[in-house]
This record gives sequence, C-alpha cells and structure tokens, in this order.
Amino acid sequence: MKDHSIKAYFINALTILVLLLSASSLVLADKEKHENKGKNEFVTPDGFDKLVLYMGNGKFDPGFSEPRPGVFCEGLFCDGTFFQKDIMGRTDAEILELRETAKAHFYDFFGIDVDDPAMAGRISFDLFMVNPDFQYRVHALSGEQVPSEGWIIRDGGYSLTITDPAGIALGGESTGLHAAQGAGGFFGNYNILTTDKHGNANGELIIHYASETPTVPLANGDFYFKCAMFNDEWGEGIGMGIMNFIPRDDGLVRGNVRNVLTFAPASTVEDFPISPAFDEKP
Repeated sequence: MKDHSIKAYFINALTILVLLLSASSLVLADKEKHENKGKNEFVTPDGFDKLVLYMGNGKFDPGFSEPRPGVFCEGLFCDGTFFQKDIMGRTDAEILELRETAKAHFYDFFGIDVDDPAMAGRISFDLFMVNPDFQYRVHALSGEQVPSEGWIIRDGGYSLTITDPAGIALGGESTGLHAAQGAGGFFGNYNILTTDKHGNANGELIIHYASETPTVPLANGDFYFKCAMFNDEWGEGIGMGIMNFIPRDDGLVRGNVRNVLTFAPASTVEDFPISPAFDEKP
C-alpha cells in the first residue's frame, strides 16, 4: 500500500509539473505573439540579396515651418545642415568634401558644372533634408521584422534642380537627353533609425544614393525618380519610385511616395519555375 502511495504521489507530481510547463509555454508564446504584433518578416525574392520598401504618407506644411526645433523647412525640403551635423555627425570639412563629390557626380552624369557662371539662374544646387513631417519610413526589409509603424528614414544630401523654363540639354553620361524645368537629381544618404522589438532605437542603417538619370516631373504633379544605391554590407543596388502630393482642406499637404530598393540592381535569376504554369487555374 505504501508503494502504491509513493507511486501515486510521483504520478501526481509529474502531472502537475507537465501542466505548469504547458501553462508557461502558453504564456511565453502569448508574450512573443504580443511582442511581434504588427511585425512581418519580409522574404528576399530569388535573385536578390535585399529588398526594401519605402513609403511616405505624412502631412506637412507646404509653406515655411519648423517641424522640429532648429529644423527650418519650406514645403518638402528643409535646411540640410541639421541632417549633416546632427544626424550624420559630419564636420564642416566633411560636408564640404561631400559638396565637392556631389558636384563632380552631377558633372559626370548630367554634364552640368554647378559653378559655371553660364548656369546662373538656370539651375539650383542646394543642401537639403526631407521634412520630418513627411514621415518617410521603411515598411518592409527582407529578412527583418519591421513594425507596422515602420522605421524612420532621415534623408538628406545635395540636390540639383533645373530652373530654366526651357530646360537644359544634358551632357556627360546623359548626353542626348533634355531635362525639363523641375527635373534634376539627388546625391546623399538615407539614415534609417532601426528599433528593437520594444520600439526602442537600436541602430542606424546607412544607404548612399545618387541620381544617374534625371528625375522626371509630370504635368499632373507626379514625380518619378531613379537612383543608384550603395550599402557597405549589401553592396550596389537601385531605387525607383514615384511621388505625388495631395492638398488638404486644412491647408496641409498629404505626401504619397512609394520607393522600392533592391540589392543588387537586377535579379540574377536565369530560369523561373515552370509550375504553376502561367495559364493554370487553382
């Protein structure tokens, strides 16, 4: 009888232990589910190393504004000094070096010497930062779980804009092309503020971009752009997108941009799966 009691005791103890472990697993699973709520891991497409999706949908003042202390903006673009010094941590000498590199890039690809007196009044060359109120954010990055609110993109560098109403015939790598008024290019960095599963900032992802073909403004207000990309880890890439702006009754403007980046610039896939067939039905 004593042996049976001991045996029953151990069976009951094991049963209780199993129940406790099961309950603990459910709690941990529920906690993990809660922490990952709104997050989805984006799968890298075959033939690429990375795929990134940017979106900008914020509301901003189309006139003069100060969206952050010390950040002065006119519409979409702000004074770029804040981005270079406070976000990128560059010195005056490093900013000057970036300026000269941007000038050389625009000359090589567009044949435009921004210091040429003949270009005075026909172009503008400016240090810029994208307005924080535009809410430019990463919403998907292959191999990563990005929260549903996205990761903030701090975007700044040098811009070249054609201001001549007649446009400009381009040279350099763009010989034969004509850039209309409002066209141009960009040379700078995306500084992406990444977060951990609790929403705390835990790093900065830096991507360099440079327009190698002129941006294209359309009559309806849409704006097409394509840039070469580079990241220290992923190497060369490309980004292509389009933006437009929607006026609101309150006087603000709703941004609307979609920008897709891939590393490398083109897929390495030679043959795609034969099944399912193009005309197959489920």
